[in-house]
Amino acid sequence: MPIGYDLADFDPGVVVVEVDELIVAVVVVVEVDELIVAVVVAVPFGLFGVKSGSLYRTYNQTCSSINLCNPTPGLYCSSSGICTCSYGYYWNLTTTVGNGYCVSYASNTETCSTTIKCLPTSSAGLLTYLTCTNGTCQCPTTGKWYWTGDICTQINTYSGSCVTNQQCDGTLQLICNGSICICAGGTAYGTWFWNGTMCILCPTGWINYGLYCYYNSQLPATQPVARTYCQKYGGDLLYIQDQTEFDFIQPHAAAIIGAYKLAFVGYYTINNTRPGLFEWYNDGYQFTSVKSAYNWWCTAGTPYGLQPTFSYQSTATPQIQACGAVQIYGSSLVCMNDWWCSASLPFICKILQNKVLKETGSHMLCCFVIGSYANT
Repeated sequence: MPIGYDLADFDPGVVVVEVDELIVAVVVVVEVDELIVAVVVAVPFGLFGVKSGSLYRTYNQTCSSINLCNPTPGLYCSSSGICTCSYGYYWNLTTTVGNGYCVSYASNTETCSTTIKCLPTSSAGLLTYLTCTNGTCQCPTTGKWYWTGDICTQINTYSGSCVTNQQCDGTLQLICNGSICICAGGTAYGTWFWNGTMCILCPTGWINYGLYCYYNSQLPATQPVARTYCQKYGGDLLYIQDQTEFDFIQPHAAAIIGAYKLAFVGYYTINNTRPGLFEWYNDGYQFTSVKSAYNWWCTAGTPYGLQPTFSYQSTATPQIQACGAVQIYGSSLVCMNDWWCSASLPFICKILQNKVLKETGSHMLCCFVIGSYANT
């Protein structure tokens, strides 16, 4: 019957079903102290012959405790009084005008056709940053991200903020410590240092600088034996690439040379019968005895006044100074000088990038070893 009826038209005890375009309710007419009143009780749709769901509020319409949302397609009445889908669902209109239903958003790694079908926010209202890429919802591909189970979180580099280790770039060997992504520092295997690009591991007792680690020892070896030792670790005797590297090497090399006055490095005389032409073992770069920007010969300008001599030790033992070394002068400086290959001297190894696999399963980027095969 239509709304707007007169209660005086009904006797007490009459049950009236009230129906308009949006409301279905049971109206019970009662007499209280000679007054006729109506008690209205909302009932589920579908009773009293009314088609189930036909009078519910639909998506994005206002709702209340009486004006109910249609639960069949998954709607509920939000705190703002609007019929909407539950968290994790979106409203999907069908081809039939006026019809639709709530559909679950695709989460991380789930199938999608467009980004709007990927879960946009977390249960806490934070953006998930999911995008539809190659048919699946994924974290952004620009930069480094990981899925926390609720949102995509960016993976930070050195000194970035963090809460867990996952937020720090593990490929750079970073960990989260004190809410900052840093290198691990001292461990059972040595000390991790940031070299400007990644964390590298210098074994216990070694010195870090930039890409390199140094180990100081005064135990001597011949150049061939020293080179074999370096190669055992995937490297070679030291080759010097620029002035900055040489400047750092000088005081550390000087510290282990001591009474030996020299330490072997990785260059040699190419032809024993033709003095003055040298080559680095590692990269094959050739240079002469003439001082240049890429060699650091001991010359008359140094206190020792030395330069490459290619001299014989004696006529009885025809050895030549064909093996490369650095020689100390002053208290903490060194310069390049060729020396007898049979001599036993301290030496300097340079371990090449990613050649040393530590017990942790992590790669050292590069390191120097200053010392002897007898002292690892």
